[in-house]
Amino acid sequence: MVLSILSVVAILGMASADMKFNQTSVNSTIQSGQTSVAINFKLNNTGIVNYTSMTWSGRTSVGTWSVLPTLTTLNAGENISLSATLSSIPSNCY
Repeated sequence: MVLSILSVVAILGMASADMKFNQTSVNSTIQSGQTSVAINFKLNNTGIVNYTSMTWSGRTSVGTWSVLPTLTTLNAGENISLSATLSSIPSNCY
């Protein structure tokens, strides 16, 4: 389950050498009855170009992404903390 979540979250990052995606917290286990999990991460623009018009999407084989970041711009040198929420996790995944 965790590898599935991590690989999905990695898709959220930009495919650029200047963008660095660093997870800051992902629950390693899902408790019985838990139907959602928050994923916190940092997105760091290490380049010299400002990124604008960014869009976010997520794919998962478990549950649905109920909350994705709304950030549309990341300036050069900026390091932003973001989060996403995976919800509707079925009970057969615990």
